[in-house]
Amino acid sequence: MGRAIRVNQIPKKLCTAPQIALVVGLIFGLFLVGISRVNPINTEWIVNGDRLGNQIAWNYFRRSGLLQWPINRISNYGFGWSNFGHGSNLFISIPLKFFNALLPNNFQFIGLWIVACCALQTYFAAKIIGIFTDASFEIVVLSLNFLIFPIFLMRIGMMGHPQLGAQWLLLLGMYLIFSENFKPSRWVMLLAITFFIDLYLAAILIVLVLFFLVACSKESKKNLEKYSRIKLFSLVIAVSVSLLFLQGYFSLPEGVLGSGFFRISPITFLNPRISDRTSFSLFANILDPVNSNYVFGESAESFLYLGAGFLIFAIIFSLFRTANTSMRIFRKLFPVFLASLALFIIALSNQISLASYEFHYWWPNQLLTIRQIFRSASRFGWPLAYLTGFFVCFKAVSIDLRNRFRKLLIVALLLLNVIDLSPLFRES
Repeated sequence: MGRAIRVNQIPKKLCTAPQIALVVGLIFGLFLVGISRVNPINTEWIVNGDRLGNQIAWNYFRRSGLLQWPINRISNYGFGWSNFGHGSNLFISIPLKFFNALLPNNFQFIGLWIVACCALQTYFAAKIIGIFTDASFEIVVLSLNFLIFPIFLMRIGMMGHPQLGAQWLLLLGMYLIFSENFKPSRWVMLLAITFFIDLYLAAILIVLVLFFLVACSKESKKNLEKYSRIKLFSLVIAVSVSLLFLQGYFSLPEGVLGSGFFRISPITFLNPRISDRTSFSLFANILDPVNSNYVFGESAESFLYLGAGFLIFAIIFSLFRTANTSMRIFRKLFPVFLASLALFIIALSNQISLASYEFHYWWPNQLLTIRQIFRSASRFGWPLAYLTGFFVCFKAVSIDLRNRFRKLLIVALLLLNVIDLSPLFRES
């Protein structure tokens, strides 16, 4: 039998562990970015890639009109033409625009934003793990696995996508769902913030909450509960449509199709390789000195490797029996798994590739059209990657072992991930 854990109770005295995780994430973020780059007037390190594109977009946006539509419109972006929705973090950019006269010309907030994302990433990971256990040591150590989660480090590091460091929004959404928090004000605020940061994360949150609401409405026998969920369902749709209109997405021209290059492979969780680059797994590099990147290499957008620690312990923990209380939690979270699986299939596309082999299967035209709206639909694989990680953490805290051995197991999980992902640390 597994260790008994709480099912319906969210810990009320769980302040210390998430706060410790927050501080550790803050320190890690400062180490990763560097103190000098947090300086808001230091732009010397923003020299290429999407970071530079974001900084240029901010420099144009800060001088645009205070009252305009779309609210993210950038006038005269380039040689006499206008653009909107170009990589500017509206959640930060819009408030700062009101103080533009007080800001220096070389002002940047990318460094501080990345540090904040590191802190919030560990904080909300700790909040989720705290649903399954109230042991502070276990919560803090397990939450650190999500601070070094490959798709998180990859985005804020090598790929230079500061906005996509806001994966803590996905964790916050999962926390609200896992704790069955259906307060409309919290979801409206979360969706509004997410829409102002990144459209992909907003789309993922919408799918997750709608799946969960539909599943809960079938189980609910109380009319009051059904009414509150229908109300939240309607609010999610209304807020989403309003914010898309406000940001001008309904007037966008046809963009790049997403079902071509930007897709994931069926082995993406196992695959640490990117194109012709070296593998981002130390163990894979040791086992494959010849390097098979050209055969199994993913595009950077398709990178969803989980890390050796999560992969090894997922196999080990699947061999242990699960307590009855644990099974009730699995049933409670099953709608989120279904939503994540549906998003994963969309990320795969209808063109499946594995090594040098590729095959197509039928999709309805309506689904193809929806997918093609999103240029980088491979990002829809993120929720299933995170759920897999939380599954391993859940099994780690519920396994029937002595406290000392369970702590050693949890530390071993973190150490395996740290050692395995050392090539990614160097690249980041």
